[in-house]
Amino acid sequence: EEDEQQDYFDSYDDLSIHQLMLKDEPRNMAYMKAIQNHSMLFKNKVVLDVGTGTGFLAMLAAKAGAKRVYAVEASSGTSKIAKLLVEQNDLQDIISVIHGRIEDIELPFDNSPGSVDIIISEWMGFYLIHESMLDSVLFARDKWLNPKTGFLFPSHATIYTSPIDLSLTQYWQQNVLFWSKKMQQDYRLNYSSVIPLFLQAEFQQPKAIYINERETQALLVKKPSPLCEFNLKELQVADLSSIQRFFKFKVDSKQEQPKMYGFCFWFDVSFCVKGHEQHKVVLSTGPEDPETHWKQIVVALPGSEGYPVSFDEEIYGKITMEKDETNPRLYNIGLELGEDEETSILLTECLED
Repeated sequence: EEDEQQDYFDSYDDLSIHQLMLKDEPRNMAYMKAIQNHSMLFKNKVVLDVGTGTGFLAMLAAKAGAKRVYAVEASSGTSKIAKLLVEQNDLQDIISVIHGRIEDIELPFDNSPGSVDIIISEWMGFYLIHESMLDSVLFARDKWLNPKTGFLFPSHATIYTSPIDLSLTQYWQQNVLFWSKKMQQDYRLNYSSVIPLFLQAEFQQPKAIYINERETQALLVKKPSPLCEFNLKELQVADLSSIQRFFKFKVDSKQEQPKMYGFCFWFDVSFCVKGHEQHKVVLSTGPEDPETHWKQIVVALPGSEGYPVSFDEEIYGKITMEKDETNPRLYNIGLELGEDEETSILLTECLED
């Protein structure tokens, strides 16, 4: 487990990963707007940035008026880059870059409980909780955040899911129909028998796909209710070990003969402080929102034919997300369809790094 943890942190020494995140304008702008909107709350406060990366959030907090910012980064090479950038932006008198796991370090000026006013972190992974970085944020909250006046950014998080007809997506047109149409049109060769094998290989694990606003007809439920809602001030690490939710969807797609190929997952996070709700900012990664590096995650059902559904049909089942026993940074996702065990379809997947 220690080796897997180290491999995880070492992976973030790849600067291209940070470039990917810094190219994500919806992500960056949401954090910047949230911090700027609440600059009156950052002024002269102590801020802790968990997993600072290149120091982006730490520097935004410093520019918003924070008195002191602890920028903690477990990846050795990246922490050096963060320190370099902090100095380049002349913020070294405010920001202290600390190399180490948040669970192992001590804050240099004041390590006592309640010594931190604000915790900021970009901890979200695919379908929100992949990578389990939220555990570290909650650890920092319990150890240092002022329990009365302190707050976390983001403050709340929500997971959504909808059954999906993959055949109505650009992904399907470009990747699946390639075998049956493109090969036939260009070379007059029939490759259609490859499709089941291709789909089996593609969807052995959850798949990151961006569904743009022109493809939302693929969602069989347009405005699904939240699957999970988290208040980060109250959430406990134990709550994240195993998440189970029962669902009932009513198909509202009016497409002709739609089929359900699986479920699409996405999330949003909000930045909201009690008494300052008018300054709330929401970062959403949904299909109707601008593309982010998280995209959406599709968990496919067994088989390649899809399951026919009809307008107003109700779909029942249960979704489970459980930390993998061998690598707790990964989650196994289970889907059970049907109102009882005899009619259920069980699918368990693990999204790898």
